[in-house]
Amino acid sequence: MNWVIWIIWALIGLLGGLYAGMFFGRKRLKATDAIVGTAAAVAGGFLTAHYLGSSPMQLYLVSVLGAVFFAAASLWIIGVIAYKK
Repeated sequence: MNWVIWIIWALIGLLGGLYAGMFFGRKRLKATDAIVGTAAAVAGGFLTAHYLGSSPMQLYLVSVLGAVFFAAASLWIIGVIAYKK
């Protein structure tokens, strides 16, 4: 894996975290969402690439989808746990 895919995973998480902070109201902290989204996307991309990717094209496509899924799932879980009404 080269550094480009790591940057793509981080950008996916960062954008997901910022959008989650924007869409779900003022009670959410954008910085927390950005950090959680970035960490989850990088971890999810790495894990899916490590366990599911066998060819270079599959490695990128599956890892990007894994990064999106892990970032969304972690932001949802953080929203349910930390920002209850």
